[in-house]
Amino acid sequence: MEADGEDSTRSPSEQRSAQAKVFRAWIAQSGLILDPAEYLDHAQPGGQEHMILRDAESARVIKLTHAGRFGLAADAQWFFDEVREEAGAKAYLRDATPLEYLDRLIWQNTVWGDDIRLLGIIDKARGMHVVTSQPTIRGGS
Repeated sequence: MEADGEDSTRSPSEQRSAQAKVFRAWIAQSGLILDPAEYLDHAQPGGQEHMILRDAESARVIKLTHAGRFGLAADAQWFFDEVREEAGAKAYLRDATPLEYLDRLIWQNTVWGDDIRLLGIIDKARGMHVVTSQPTIRGGS
């Protein structure tokens, strides 16, 4: 296994667990353990990946992953149809590993010019919440 918890011989669940330990240690060393009362008491449902808070002062949205989860990742189950003699794949979503989640945030900033910032984690017994912020984007009609 690599230092970042990446190991292609492990299932995504095992990788998620190993990476979470490395991530938690890095966050603690960086002093980015956040006060749960400051965020969890005010968070609202936001979707499959996050709970949200709106920070009117900074015009940013604070996003908290659900406890013990790191968003979702697209994956595929490959198969071979012997009758048709063709291969195919069925796409599905699964729980992302910490590295997949953080990589995706970096790509969003790089490709789309977003400004997503890692604020830290909230470390609870039922699992950590990753806390990020990004500019508020108002949709048009």
